[in-house]
Amino acid sequence: MRTPDALTAAPVTSPTPILVLAHEFPPVAGSGVQRIAKLCKYLPESGFVPHVVSTLPAAGQPLDHSLQADVTGVGVVRLPSRNPSVAIARVLRPLKTVRRGARRRPALEEPDIPDANPVSPPSRVPLSIRLARWVTMDDASLWSRVASRAGVRLGRATGARVVIASGPPFSVLVAGARTADALGLPFIADMRDAWTANPGASTGRRAAVERRLLETVMRRADAVLCVSEPIAVEARRAGARRVEVIPNGFDAEEIPRWEPVPDGVVRVTFMGRYYGLTDPEPFLRGLATLDPRGPGSFARGAGDVRFDSIGPPNERFETLVRALGIADRVTSHGFLPHDAALTQVSHADVGLVSLADVPGADAVYTGKLFEYLGMGLPVLVVGPADGAAARLVREACAGWVIPPGDSEAIGELLASLAVQKLVEGRIRISPRREVVDSFERRTQTRFYADVISQALAHR
Repeated sequence: MRTPDALTAAPVTSPTPILVLAHEFPPVAGSGVQRIAKLCKYLPESGFVPHVVSTLPAAGQPLDHSLQADVTGVGVVRLPSRNPSVAIARVLRPLKTVRRGARRRPALEEPDIPDANPVSPPSRVPLSIRLARWVTMDDASLWSRVASRAGVRLGRATGARVVIASGPPFSVLVAGARTADALGLPFIADMRDAWTANPGASTGRRAAVERRLLETVMRRADAVLCVSEPIAVEARRAGARRVEVIPNGFDAEEIPRWEPVPDGVVRVTFMGRYYGLTDPEPFLRGLATLDPRGPGSFARGAGDVRFDSIGPPNERFETLVRALGIADRVTSHGFLPHDAALTQVSHADVGLVSLADVPGADAVYTGKLFEYLGMGLPVLVVGPADGAAARLVREACAGWVIPPGDSEAIGELLASLAVQKLVEGRIRISPRREVVDSFERRTQTRFYADVISQALAHR
């Protein structure tokens, strides 16, 4: 990661327009939105004026109007999302209706769940999504083609000097490279996830196509900015000329103070959504070991432990909770606006980062981690011991790391924390503030501005 001493470019003396391609942008909700929203919020302080090409919010897409304050005054061209899987689903719907009329499907029963196996297998991927993955790169593929043309028009109209594109979806990076080529401008690729080394990556014929696209984009980019070192490794191997690790961060202007509820209950909170790279099962199994009637848990005099999950409803998560018999300890708050979610988290005792035991999880530098750190909240990482999130928590002395397969160790930690809170009134850690403060969003944006300035200087 870069430090303020690495800022070497000359300061910008007059406002410089830049073009940003981002598939999701406020008021659309989500952790991926935060990085670009904060970039647009703070870049003007370094003399850069962003102009954005993004999507119109799709029907049913979660919105968070509290994020609008970050991008007040930012010019945005919004285009319909043109999701290929949605288009395919519309075509298939009449066929499914005929099929349902021809035969009645038996009701699905909830399976019996052995302790050693996953509680609930992932739901079958809908046919429309499987077909879309076979014929297109991702759900933004159609949008990205239109966005590239719109970006060229907007870039010419505003006099943009640099093109930035953020992915995933990675078709946006392809669109960014094409836009920069058409305008003859420097191109900066922002990678929030690994492109090919993650569970959602294409396979078979599509994998070979995307590998070639990755290499084309990386070689075209004047700079590639990655949220973690494992992603940077992928970029370098694909031929990127300049790669910088600029992680996610927290906005000191909006982070509330950590104020845990002063009682004998340990509250562990997760903020975000469960998807291919996150897995709540190991933590929930650890929580389920805290049986007041059994040995080695609350019988030792500990208080109670509760879990709050803040994010979109997830059927597998709810099935896990019921099957493990811990519904009385788990509260699902559903989606909350970002400011309300942060307030809820600030009253917890521990913030959870729960990563799946799958390829690509070691590269995850989830935004929630930095917001936990920013407010001083102790962090529990259940994930790869050598992953980016685990290394940061250890470096910052900010909490604990437990591998996903060790639910017993999770339960033991929770029991010890419950004893500590009962005796001392709160969980105590001593994080290294110099490490934590380096992830403040304003600081991160100065790194961005330095990279942009150097890309301009080398053209």
